[in-house]
Amino acid sequence: MKKYLIITLTILFFISGCASKRTGEESYSIKNRDQAQSGTLKPIVYGYVFEHGTKFPAISPRIYVGKALKSKADPESGQYAFSINPGKYRFVGKGMSYFSTTTRKVKIIEGDSVRIDFYLKANVTPLHNGSKN
Repeated sequence: MKKYLIITLTILFFISGCASKRTGEESYSIKNRDQAQSGTLKPIVYGYVFEHGTKFPAISPRIYVGKALKSKADPESGQYAFSINPGKYRFVGKGMSYFSTTTRKVKIIEGDSVRIDFYLKANVTPLHNGSKN
C-alpha cells in the first residue's frame, strides 16, 4: 500500500509541477521527487537555472527560499543543490537581467530529494527612455 501511495504522489507532483503558474514566459518544473527508504536523511533540493527555451545557464543564477538566498548556482552549468529542513516553501529562481520565477508552495518532508528546474525569461526592458538628458 505504501508503495502505491508513493508512486501516486510522485505522479501527482510531476503533473502539478509541470503545470506552473506563468508570468510572461518564465516557468519552473518539479521533475522528480524521491524519498530515501530510511526517512532519516535531511531533504535535498537540486536542479538547474536556465535561460527560458534553452539549456544555457542564466547569468548569475541564484535560488532563494522566500527572501533568503539559499544557493548560488554554478555559473557554467546553472546547477545548484542544498539541504533544507522539512516544511512548506516557495522557491525563487533569479538571475541578472532576468525576471524571477517563484514556485507554488512545495512540501518538503524528511528524506526528500526534489529537483526543481527554473527557466528564466530575459528582461529586455531598456534602462533609459531614449532622451538625451
